[in-house]
Order: sequence, then structure tokens, then C-alpha cells
Amino acid sequence: MRSATRTLWKRLLILTAVLPGTGFLAFYAVIFVGGRMEQAWHPVPAAGSTNAKALIFLPDDSPSGFTLYLLSFPTATSFVAEHPGATFLLPSDRHREIEEQFDKRFRDHTVLGISQTASGKQQITLEDFTRSGDFDGFRYVAYKDHAELSGYRHIGDRDGMGFLFFGMALAVLVPLIVALVSFVWIFTRWRSDSRALEASESSRLAS
Repeated sequence: MRSATRTLWKRLLILTAVLPGTGFLAFYAVIFVGGRMEQAWHPVPAAGSTNAKALIFLPDDSPSGFTLYLLSFPTATSFVAEHPGATFLLPSDRHREIEEQFDKRFRDHTVLGISQTASGKQQITLEDFTRSGDFDGFRYVAYKDHAELSGYRHIGDRDGMGFLFFGMALAVLVPLIVALVSFVWIFTRWRSDSRALEASESSRLAS
């Protein structure tokens, strides 16, 4: 009996030490997974492309030799068709100048990223703060006279708060569930071990 009781207390002490860690792990797992999900890029649905913007490069007689235009996708396509020399492609030898002009003209609202896809095509990333404080991002592959949307993401305060509250709820619920299941298992084992010891002692005394 004493051996079974000592084992019982050992298991209870281990459970007491482990329980806070389960809540901690549950909370940070939700925050980590939620953050990755929220910041992930997704395919652009047909209905979700209306807010997308594109950057147009137009050579001109300005001191820099060009002007950038940030337009919605339908407007950008029409603009390129109506302005000779205008293009969705950003000349690779002028990326630094383009980024400098972009920062001066649009830095209050938008972030620009220029990269190459695995197939060598030019990929443009535009991310913009909305009036509500959220963050909208669009990616597109640029061609001379048109562009193709390839991804989008939306980062909002509401989504972030939702993950936070969900994580806090799990930080409470997970330890409770683990404690309940563990207590049932521990006391079931204790009763089983106690009965086995009693039977063993009775058998020894009888002999």
C-alpha cells in the first residue's frame, strides 16, 4: 500500500509540474500557427482582385527620365494601352532609381518588392495599409503590356485579436483537460496497484 501511495504522489507531483507547460505550449502554438496563416500568401479569387494595384513605368522628360504610376488593375491596363512606352515591367538596370522614386511618392501607404520567379519572370509585390489599419498585399507577374495576379494576403487587427483570444482560451482549457484525463488515469492505476498489493500480501500471509 505504501509503495502504491508513494507512486501516486510522485505522479501527482509530476502532473502539477507539467500542467503549466501545456497551457504555455497551447497558447504559443496558436499564436505561431495563426501568425503564419495570417501572413501566408493565397491564390487570388476572381472577386478578390478588384482592390489590387499595379505599378506602371512610363519613360518621360522628367529629371529622372521616368514617372511611376500606381493604379488599380483595370485602370492600369487601360493606361498602358493609351500611353506609348508605358509598361508593367520595371527595367532591371533602374531598380534602385525606381525604389527611390517609389519611396518618395508612395511611402506613406505602400511597400514595394521586386523579384524574379523561378522561371525568370518579374514578380512585383505591393502591400498597402488600409484606412482601417489593416494590411493588404498583392503579387503579380509583370509583362510589357499586361500583368497577371499571382497571390494576395490580408493582415488585420481583428484576425490577430481572434488568434490571441483563442490562444488564451486554449491556455486554460488544455491544462484542465490534461488534468482531468491524468487524474482519472492516475487514480485508476493507484486503485489497480493497491488491489494488486493487497492480493499479494494476502497470498503471502496465507502461505
